[in-house]
Amino acid sequence: MLVVGTGPNYGWLERKEALNEIRNELMQKATIVISAMSPQLFQSSVRELQNQAITLKAVRKVCEKERAELTSQFAHYELLCGSCGRPVAQQGDVRVVQGAHRVVVSKEIFARVAKRGGESRQCVDIAFQGSLVCADPGCGYQLGTTCQYRGLEWAVLKVEQLTIADTLSGLKLRKKKWKDVPFASSLSELTAQDVADYANNMLQHALRFRDW
Repeated sequence: MLVVGTGPNYGWLERKEALNEIRNELMQKATIVISAMSPQLFQSSVRELQNQAITLKAVRKVCEKERAELTSQFAHYELLCGSCGRPVAQQGDVRVVQGAHRVVVSKEIFARVAKRGGESRQCVDIAFQGSLVCADPGCGYQLGTTCQYRGLEWAVLKVEQLTIADTLSGLKLRKKKWKDVPFASSLSELTAQDVADYANNMLQHALRFRDW
């Protein structure tokens, strides 16, 4: 049996050579064991190992998903302007429209961003109408677009223009796609109730400003 030295005078090259010898010895033993197997037993062992690998991969995937959901559940993220860091929206303000667009349901959104003119385009039943920029007078960084959907105006954010801040740890991230944000699994589709609440909140907001 080979013994790998660990003393202060035992060089890394000697340790590497000794480890290589151990690997070779183990490979030789494994070869002898495999050679003694019948073809049926060998194939059965291979299939068992393959099944174990598939099972471990599936379990690992489930664990990773649960860990991500747990992290999203207890963490709280804020969306900031990617240039000046001004708050734009909270994690809970974002909804998904038609599986592709992320809109903000907060009534304060148009106090944090400003609308700018731009090219209009129609996408199914959504009409995009110009750009959305940071409302900070000294910034003006582009953050997304505005759209008309279900008779209301919405702010559509582009994640690549935002900084994602974990308010608990202070960690700040930049992502190119919404599917890669830490709270992606917790984002829900825009519901009829969301639309009704948003419409009511925007109406009250407008009336408040009119009374001023």
